[in-house]
Amino acid sequence: MKHVTVKDLVNSIAGQVEDLSKKQISQIIELFINEVAKALTEGENVKLKNLGVFKVVTRAPRKVIPPGKDKPIEVPARKAIKFKVSSNLK
Repeated sequence: MKHVTVKDLVNSIAGQVEDLSKKQISQIIELFINEVAKALTEGENVKLKNLGVFKVVTRAPRKVIPPGKDKPIEVPARKAIKFKVSSNLK
């Protein structure tokens, strides 16, 4: 499976927009990614129209038994990010 990289996005956008350089497009993409990451670290959900929603959820504490061990250990509660895809992409 191929992954789309920031470089791929920059090249694709550069082919569609003549007024911006690849460097400017790259900076805009990096700013966008940083703003999304900042919002998520502050506990906010991020909704991107026609793409989906990034949600911050709290995973409950749980007990697990590590491979090769007999006694369970406690895994504390933690925050995680879930992504729910927009119905437009389903």
